[in-house]
Amino acid sequence: MFAGMRPLILLSLLCAGCGAGRDVTVRFEALVGDAPARCGGTYDGVGTTGTQLTVGDLRFYVHDVRFVTADGGEVPLALDAESEFQDVDVALLDFEDKSDTYCAMGTEAMNDTLTGTIPDGVDVVGIRFTLGVPRERNHEDVTFAPAPLNQGSMYWGWNGGYKFFRLDGATTGLTEGFRVHLGDTACEGDGRGNITGCAQDNRAEITLDGFDPDTGVVVVDLAALLAESDMDADQGGPPGCMAGFDDPDCAAIFDGFGLPFGGAPGGSQRLFRVR
Repeated sequence: MFAGMRPLILLSLLCAGCGAGRDVTVRFEALVGDAPARCGGTYDGVGTTGTQLTVGDLRFYVHDVRFVTADGGEVPLALDAESEFQDVDVALLDFEDKSDTYCAMGTEAMNDTLTGTIPDGVDVVGIRFTLGVPRERNHEDVTFAPAPLNQGSMYWGWNGGYKFFRLDGATTGLTEGFRVHLGDTACEGDGRGNITGCAQDNRAEITLDGFDPDTGVVVVDLAALLAESDMDADQGGPPGCMAGFDDPDCAAIFDGFGLPFGGAPGGSQRLFRVR
């Protein structure tokens, strides 16, 4: 009987290092300035006119999450797969709870964390990630897509792909609604997900220095994103910005994402910071 146990012992020795690594949780917090962003909440002094903003839906996808190390290198975060909000490729951050008119298209469930693993002994000094859905998965059939890409209200269609970032709300001057929906612009294809190209790739690369996953929080500040926008007037297209490359309201918002627009290069993003 002892001899029969040898395969089990060998298997145990071989797997002694299985699952090794450091479990990491990256926490996000949605704010409007210093105030927590809540579904149906109202916030004064937003944008160039100091308008009152009513926040509704607030969701966005991230992928290619990496930690910056003290030696200037990068270590990828291996995302956990067992979650309705993330798989090994992409994660959905969800700050709405479907409790108000402006977030009625959302879900009651919320998510403000990424979970995964990195190797032991890594000295983390910052974080990098891409805002959006990976190119190779952006035009999947949402009807059959696994979580977190199974959200129909985060999908524009076969050619349009997913909404990388969604903010729905209203302002004093635009009571009918103010929206920021970011995704790839003017994609061409056969209407079944076979895309030949997009006019503009609107995936924002985010780098945040001074982030410690044990104590830090990634802040998502809507007031900062909208700081240079007149949110009480519609200069053309839908109220707000639906990623149209000819919508003048998108210029200041794209700048807030750090994305190029209308021939102007992308600058330093304002949406995310570390606390």
